[in-house]
Amino acid sequence: MKQNYKSVILLLMFSFISYNSYSEPLKKTGLDEAEEAYAQNNLTQAEALYLQVLAKTPDHYLSNARLGSLYLGMNQPGKSIGYLKKALEMHKGYSLELNQQLSIAYQLSAHFDNAITLYYDLLKRGKKNSRQVRVYQKKINECISGKQLMATPLKVKVSNLGPLVNSAKVDHVPVLTASDNTILFASQRSKDIKKPTAASDEDIYLINREEKGWSSPTRLSKPFNTAQHEAILAVTAEGNKMYLYSNKDNKGDIYESRKENNNAWQSPVKLGANINTRYHELSFVVSVDGSVAFFSSNRPGGYGGLDLYMSIADGTGKWGEAINLGPNVNTSFDEDAPFLSSDNNILYFSSRGHNAMGGYDIFKSSINGSVWSVAQNLGVPINSPYDDAFYVLTQDGKTAYFSSNRPGGLGESDIYTVETEEDIALEEVTEYEGFYTAMLGANQMESIMQTANTIKAPAGKQSLKVKGYIIDALTKDTLNGRLTLLDKTLYTTESVLETNAGYFEFDLESDKSYGLLIESAGYKFSSCTLSIPEDASKGEIDFRAVLYQDTLVSPLALQNIQFYPNHDYIKSSSLAELEWLYTYLLDNPQVNVVITDYQNEEDTMQYKKKLNQQRANSVIKYLGAKGLESGRIRFQGKTKEQVTANNASANGMILQLEQND
Repeated sequence: MKQNYKSVILLLMFSFISYNSYSEPLKKTGLDEAEEAYAQNNLTQAEALYLQVLAKTPDHYLSNARLGSLYLGMNQPGKSIGYLKKALEMHKGYSLELNQQLSIAYQLSAHFDNAITLYYDLLKRGKKNSRQVRVYQKKINECISGKQLMATPLKVKVSNLGPLVNSAKVDHVPVLTASDNTILFASQRSKDIKKPTAASDEDIYLINREEKGWSSPTRLSKPFNTAQHEAILAVTAEGNKMYLYSNKDNKGDIYESRKENNNAWQSPVKLGANINTRYHELSFVVSVDGSVAFFSSNRPGGYGGLDLYMSIADGTGKWGEAINLGPNVNTSFDEDAPFLSSDNNILYFSSRGHNAMGGYDIFKSSINGSVWSVAQNLGVPINSPYDDAFYVLTQDGKTAYFSSNRPGGLGESDIYTVETEEDIALEEVTEYEGFYTAMLGANQMESIMQTANTIKAPAGKQSLKVKGYIIDALTKDTLNGRLTLLDKTLYTTESVLETNAGYFEFDLESDKSYGLLIESAGYKFSSCTLSIPEDASKGEIDFRAVLYQDTLVSPLALQNIQFYPNHDYIKSSSLAELEWLYTYLLDNPQVNVVITDYQNEEDTMQYKKKLNQQRANSVIKYLGAKGLESGRIRFQGKTKEQVTANNASANGMILQLEQND
């Protein structure tokens, strides 16, 4: 069967939550009917029945948990969040399944901060070096990528092709003919008009461009469509060859059909052993001149999962040995759905690896001699946290088509069009800007994040220049020192500045949130948050960074280490400052840290020593997972009176530095 580009929604959805003591006594009839519908995957009926239960008993645990799960299955993650959070509030103890589902719902809803926090908590609780921990690490990567990609969206218009073309089932793999006036695509739509949601094998359909839009789909007849699953993959520029996928005998191979002189298409013939193997070959495309083919295969010897290969035709039309496209294109995850630009210079494809933001993202790579450039993500809104694949371009490059299972469509997967409002130039990328979390090594857990030196500012963003001095708190003298500017929006170190006679200046962007760390020899470091004031009409502000001498015994507040209200989940925007703290302790082995408190105006608890200890433990575990020596950081709670007296106006993680013995 042609591989469907599904997200991980259903991976955790049907980990059935036991009908246990969390369920309040109710009339069994309604709840039993809901449970039966849920077990049979009749989600629409189950939804209505669980809602009836909650209308009478809003705090019914099982119904909230079930609704959260089924809304994930119905591709409505935004709806699922509230029910999953409600179920977690009522759950007695920690629920792995509910937290897994909530993290997925947050990611699919593009609430990346919340998703990262939950994934990181799941990662900490997982067995070290386990497959599940590696999955959480990958999901954190995707959310960070999503955060970065959504910060600089493309100026393109993405539109669904509409109900005339798309159905209630899977519609995908659009293929353009040379004229750009015909699209062939694969669909699992029902063949019974009266039962639009009925299951069907995958067949090939055709639509033609008409004066008022696209025509109604026409199902191709034999020899193309049979009782097996078929999908169209490519049509040559001359229009005399067609390449197809078929799962005949459950093998998954590439076939070729030729048009004879009488314009009749011949029965598809399986391509030779250089293309097809006993493994799965799923996608195939040829260059305009028909001399080079690109295809996907999970054959051994690749980088992992599905890889992309190329094959060069000899003079007789026989395809040559398969050549792996290499590590700039292929990853340890799946790469599929290749498409070659009309000038043969750019390869578009879909990948679960690189800096994908979830599921499959669409990438491009250019050829330079025989070397492919590092894959570049096409960005938002073309890509989403869902599966986006099978990207094809018209001859003039102004319009593209692709398939996606993102919410808001008409079925399980729909075909979309992309109209370009600005040219999306392929930049040569030698390395990724920003940072991506490292995968877990064989022997130790690597950092949740690695720092980049700079992030390029997006064009056209309003900026504000900050000018100022580092000053001694008592003498008011200027101090030479170092400032670390933290980008809390993209979780990275924006820049590190050295002062000139105490003077510094830097730029902020209006749509980002920043933190600032100030250091000077012999003085305690300082942490603060930065934002652009609404009345900054002149484009610059003055800033004084005040430091206290290290001999003074006073607590410090790391203002950029933050938690969710009344909870011990670390906010993702805290990660840059946590990275700095880790580096600071490595650079100063004579210093230990004592965490005494955490203050947040959003907390509603009156006295929260237990919560403060839990929050401190989260920080300690985080730094320990990075490799910080045990005992370098610990918690020692203060009384309410001490905290109020010493830090009445401080927010953030309150700590004290002490010398090692």
